[in-house]
Amino acid sequence: ARRQRISGLPLVARASAGSKEEEVRRAFNDIRRSGEEALSLDDVRSYLSDYLGFGRAEADAFFRRHSSGMPETVGFQGFRDGYASLNPFKLEHRRNEILFRKPGSLGGEQLNLDGLEDSELYVCDRSAQVFADDCKRSLILLGPCDSSVFVRNCEDCVFWVATQQLRTNDCKRCTFYLYSKTEPIIETSDDLVFAPWAARYPNCIDQFEAANFDADNNYWNAVFDFNGDANRSHWRIMGLDEAVELIVEPPDEPLPLGVRGPDSPSRPLSYAALTAPPLASQDVGRSLGNIPQRRPDPPPRPPAGCSAPRVHRLVDQPARQRPVGVQTLGGPFGAGGASGASPRSSSFGAVAPSTPLS
Repeated sequence: ARRQRISGLPLVARASAGSKEEEVRRAFNDIRRSGEEALSLDDVRSYLSDYLGFGRAEADAFFRRHSSGMPETVGFQGFRDGYASLNPFKLEHRRNEILFRKPGSLGGEQLNLDGLEDSELYVCDRSAQVFADDCKRSLILLGPCDSSVFVRNCEDCVFWVATQQLRTNDCKRCTFYLYSKTEPIIETSDDLVFAPWAARYPNCIDQFEAANFDADNNYWNAVFDFNGDANRSHWRIMGLDEAVELIVEPPDEPLPLGVRGPDSPSRPLSYAALTAPPLASQDVGRSLGNIPQRRPDPPPRPPAGCSAPRVHRLVDQPARQRPVGVQTLGGPFGAGGASGASPRSSSFGAVAPSTPLS
């Protein structure tokens, strides 16, 4: 039988490289449901994917890295070696990985991201606060955050973010599909691109309502620049022909209790939405010495035949070979550059491990 999703903090909530052996042993025994001395692939998948709400590719990758023997199993030493990576709230130094935090997996806790490169993270749950540092060429979805999302020293990433407030520092060439309950603040950042929230995933509407986020009251384009320049803007508004709607599909199996299919509280992304004037701002600049603000020009009209964004579908499924990170999107985000071909829709699962898993 499948494990029910975690309620409250799991044993691995404080997992780190410095965790004591008795803590690691308790978690190991909690996962070991088969009665054997080591963890089977089913044990790992059941605990990580069903119970903790991680993605299935992440569970398979953990098993692949830390298993040994014939048949392959994860013994205690292998489990201890990978224990720090089981902390649901800290994702550090990940490369070429597909990562999920499914509905109910975070329980409204703080999330810390550090050093994600050429990776994808889909947080389909609420959080208290998010710090995203030193991420590069990655796709990052962040469901409703009750306070602030801090994005620092990130480059060439695409974010879908719903938050009370967005703050960036030292970011370059990042794109934000944004719901913000207050005006976003950027600082020492350049070549940023903004558009309204354009993502759907299971229980998204319920999470917006629980966070008291009104999708029609979105300050996504009321950006305040702490380093404002009267002669140029450090950000621009996305054109409709560049836009991508992200849809995170449920897996091809029964959903956990209380989890519905993908939905969104926002209206469909359109040229009218992209060119709408910002909501009346809270005039942060007036209390900061009237820092000059140069609003970007509205985006050009889309070419004939383009009336909606491209659709990018993502399914949590066992690993298979495919590109990872911003290159997944193609077009202006991928290796082909702005002139690269951009299909109107794409659909992907997770990246394959080097050795197939049965």
